[in-house]
Amino acid sequence: SIYFVIDVRKVAKPGFDGVEFASWCAEHGAVSLDDGKEYTLLMAPLNGFYSGKNGDNNPGKTQLRVSFCENPVSAFLLNRSSDLVQ
Repeated sequence: SIYFVIDVRKVAKPGFDGVEFASWCAEHGAVSLDDGKEYTLLMAPLNGFYSGKNGDNNPGKTQLRVSFCENPVSAFLLNRSSDLVQ
């Protein structure tokens, strides 16, 4: 897996809640791509990452961790193909 964190504090409206947004995306955020399959962006809000920070002062309220995961077979094949190029 590859993980990255996005912080939307400079673009989100006041009162944005990463927990609510992540839940909404999980429930309603599916999109169909060219392969005909539906995909959903799943993310983890980081408000629980910071200790001692509650409410609007918590920097994790606008931060979301996103991971890109691939099934083990595809990951192995991708790794093998990069070995062949070198």
